Amino acid sequence: EHRRPARDDCMLLSRRQASSTSGSRQMYDKRTLRRRNRESFRSAIQDWRAQAGSPGGKPRRSHGGCQVYVRCRPAFEKELQQGEFEALTVHEEWGEVVLHSCLFHADLVRMYVHHIGFCFPQVFDAHASNEAVYHECGAPLVAHALSGQLGTLFMFGQTGSGKTYTMYAMMELAARAIFAAPG
Repeated sequence: EHRRPARDDCMLLSRRQASSTSGSRQMYDKRTLRRRNRESFRSAIQDWRAQAGSPGGKPRRSHGGCQVYVRCRPAFEKELQQGEFEALTVHEEWGEVVLHSCLFHADLVRMYVHHIGFCFPQVFDAHASNEAVYHECGAPLVAHALSGQLGTLFMFGQTGSGKTYTMYAMMELAARAIFAAPG
């Protein structure tokens, strides 16, 4: 009986492998391989976190001009049930987000994790409150606008990353501040 694989289990077989059942090897997409080996990847990420600690130097803070902030959302329960895992480390005090890119060599057997850090004026981890994000990102814009200047806040990110959730909170908190302002 031939069963069509589920979308997340897309098996790619070469013509030679499909015609021969003995000694054949199944090829999986990267997401499936990452999920199947999540415990090894989680362990490698935890080891990196234990050894890396905080980056050296002074905390990054930038004032003026265009500011870029990052807010990392928590994993959804559905994602966790599907075998996904946290692959980001957020150093709020240093303004750094480290992406732990869980990869395989070309043979799709040997695994490795590539750690890539990105620095911003401010980053927020998955547990940051809307009020904390507003205080850092929205409140200065509202104060600027109330003094007669211009300011823009916009969200950018992939579908499901929390843009609407964050923007609604920013709009509500900004409206409260504007209507509570004297004059």
